[in-house]
Amino acid sequence: MTEQEFEAVYYPKYVRDIRHIAMKYSQKDPDLFEDLFQEGLLALYRCNLATVRTNESAFVRQAVKFRIVDFLRKAKLTHSDSLEMHLENGRQLAKDADRNMVLTPHRKPGTRPTDRRYFEDAN
Repeated sequence: MTEQEFEAVYYPKYVRDIRHIAMKYSQKDPDLFEDLFQEGLLALYRCNLATVRTNESAFVRQAVKFRIVDFLRKAKLTHSDSLEMHLENGRQLAKDADRNMVLTPHRKPGTRPTDRRYFEDAN
């Protein structure tokens, strides 16, 4: 899907569905809604709609829903948490070994992350 095709055809057609799904999972938290809405748009943009044989609308809604649920699960957010709240509290987004976005562990202000320490047997 090209950017022009996305903006001209698919965005106007599915933006209402994406908003509805994002609102459902954010439970009306505006910060989390924005994060989930963006994830939904990414899911729509990355869908290969040329392979869908029937019911394109259902395919898109399921892809958006699964992407949003996956985002919440990977970020370990509950419905009432927002990503912005975690970022303001000192956590950061990083990519893990599988190139998925994850939240870094919370650290006290002024501390630095250290490398893992390996201890050898004294025997």
